[in-house]
Amino acid sequence: MELCLPETSILQTFEEKVRDLDFLYDGWVTSFVPQLKDELFDLLGSYVGQFHMLQAKEKFGKLVVHWCFDLNGLEDEYVEDVEELYEQIEDLLYKYAKISTTTCIVCGEPGILRDCFWIVPWCDKCYENRYGES
Repeated sequence: MELCLPETSILQTFEEKVRDLDFLYDGWVTSFVPQLKDELFDLLGSYVGQFHMLQAKEKFGKLVVHWCFDLNGLEDEYVEDVEELYEQIEDLLYKYAKISTTTCIVCGEPGILRDCFWIVPWCDKCYENRYGES
């Protein structure tokens, strides 16, 4: 199923759908979020219009994305494509959830999960700057 939209319109639609990703921790937004967006956009292809990101957040130091697909109006032959695409999207989001647990929330450098009121990943330098210990 091909969408008859100019490329800029598809990209603009996609950016609007994933804007929650831009409000995560700065370290994540500057390190892996652009790559996540690129990979997700490439994966969705002509199904950008059916994809809806409901929420992107951090939970226990890990990126969590809630999303859904709008299957209304899709012909049966495309539903099978979407079922396969669903698994690929889940795999992609799982990959970045793992990356998020080892990416400092402040600077985007490699970090480890630390329990300091919230469980989030910090690199040694940012943690020391914030809490005065490593």
